[in-house]
Amino acid sequence: MKEENYNNVNRLLLCGLVAAGTYCRADVILSINPISQTVSLGSQASFDMDISGLGGGTALGTYDINLGFDQTLLSYNSIVFGNQVDISGLGDIQSATPGTGTVEVFELSLDSTSELNSLQAPAFSLATLTFDTLGLGTNSPITLSVNALGDAFGNSISADIENASVSVTSPTTVPEPKSIWFLLVIIPSVAILRATRSE
Repeated sequence: MKEENYNNVNRLLLCGLVAAGTYCRADVILSINPISQTVSLGSQASFDMDISGLGGGTALGTYDINLGFDQTLLSYNSIVFGNQVDISGLGDIQSATPGTGTVEVFELSLDSTSELNSLQAPAFSLATLTFDTLGLGTNSPITLSVNALGDAFGNSISADIENASVSVTSPTTVPEPKSIWFLLVIIPSVAILRATRSE
């Protein structure tokens, strides 16, 4: 109990107060990895939703984030959550709610504040989201918007956001095996005919 009170005092010194609680001024960054990717139509695109800049008394206890995308290019398929919000294996509360051009991703840790503050990595992947491709497009934005971001004590955390983009291109045509064999037979035959005529 004394340790948690001590951590609270430290956080009050490091963070500014806002009406509903503490709003941290840490250099926390939410980002999408890769920042840019190109996939062919008919294949899947995956994005890691990452957080960095934690540590020094700031651990992530909960988040509610919207990932936005162009619904004419992509369709949400699945999600795999990371393991840093459930460090002790007690479980957590998590959900992914697809909407029109968005997926709302939520997770709440059931770990103790001391476990999160001492064991959580300063940078990790919150979740990996996978999408099916529906249409063609170039540099289509993939965006993050924060509904809530909270530390181990439930205080709000501020974060800078780094968005990303995706391009969906036409699938490359690969010659059929029959065409390859045809070329392997015809090209030498033409060469032999030319050699015979020149003699």
